[in-house]
Amino acid sequence: MISVIVAIILVMGGVGKQMKIFGENSLEFSAVGVSMTEEAISSIQVATAFGVQDHLTSKYDDQMRETSRLNFRSKAALSLMITAMMCILNLQYGLTFWQGGVFLSHGNISAVASARKIFATIDRISPIDSETGSGDKLDRFGRKVTFDSVRLVYPSGPGVAVFNDVSLTIPSGKTTVILGPSGSGKSSLPGLIESLNLRWLRSQMSLIGQDSVLFKTTIYNNIAHDLLKGASKHAINESTDSLVEKAARIANAYDFISGLPQGYDTVVGESGNLLSSSLKQRMAIAKALLRAPWVLLLDEATSALDSESEWTVQLALDRVAASRTMIAICHRLSTIQNADLIYVLDRGRVAEKGRHGELIARKGKDWELVELQRLGSNGREAEREQ
Repeated sequence: MISVIVAIILVMGGVGKQMKIFGENSLEFSAVGVSMTEEAISSIQVATAFGVQDHLTSKYDDQMRETSRLNFRSKAALSLMITAMMCILNLQYGLTFWQGGVFLSHGNISAVASARKIFATIDRISPIDSETGSGDKLDRFGRKVTFDSVRLVYPSGPGVAVFNDVSLTIPSGKTTVILGPSGSGKSSLPGLIESLNLRWLRSQMSLIGQDSVLFKTTIYNNIAHDLLKGASKHAINESTDSLVEKAARIANAYDFISGLPQGYDTVVGESGNLLSSSLKQRMAIAKALLRAPWVLLLDEATSALDSESEWTVQLALDRVAASRTMIAICHRLSTIQNADLIYVLDRGRVAEKGRHGELIARKGKDWELVELQRLGSNGREAEREQ
């Protein structure tokens, strides 16, 4: 790499010096030609009287021919420099491939092993194929979801079990909260549903995460972006406009959007940076509702919001939860206290199960997490007052 840099510097320095000389000489001849033209025009009567027009024209042509010759040499030097630099770079690539071939031909272990890993990655077939037609497709997603003695280990850390003998049941049509400290594996739980057709399963679910993904287009296009053909089976006679408006009302975003000067035609900016965090989350809820999902997955959906914005978004989530199964992975008190069922995960196991009031009365893991949250909120309020 250093030799390539040195070669490029030498080429640029040598050829650049010649280009400078050609350029300076060209400017000198051009300046002489311009001076001759000015003198001839200013004394045109004298030149005509003595009949030296052809002589002056010949001298001017000589100056311009020399200028053109030097300009050509300067451009030729530039072309030579670019060609030499491209040759050096491509020779570098060629030398790299040649050296790699030498390593392979001599059975160099590291090179062979690296190549084997690369080709193994390219040829690897993912065990999760969303294009396959295998798996069950249910007539209606109305069943409970059961995890029975689940053990989860990631390939990057085979010695650490994320889940170790986890068993839990998520009832249909209820709000179930998965609670736990950071690193307890709660965010890994929704990805473990097997035996069903993956494409069909994804069409029955919607995910609302902590960071809403919005495109640089209008509010209307962002909400209607995920409108699937499958959603029409729940609203056959409704237009897209009607579906978007209904979703915005349920998501508690209709009044705010209608109050904007351009309404639903308002452009949200890059990644939605022209909107508040609260409105972005409410738009994410509206997008999710357009898919008419049977199951709604919330992954820390309100964790990045302040108290006022969280309250507004939580109102929208409470409306949504009334008609479908909702699995909420969170730690916020506003979501926990209204849940039908709470599972508390700790160190890869289910530590507690029950409703919020029951768990608080036991003063277990749920009580500890809630108290930590309250202490953190009180500390932030004290800092703001100061």
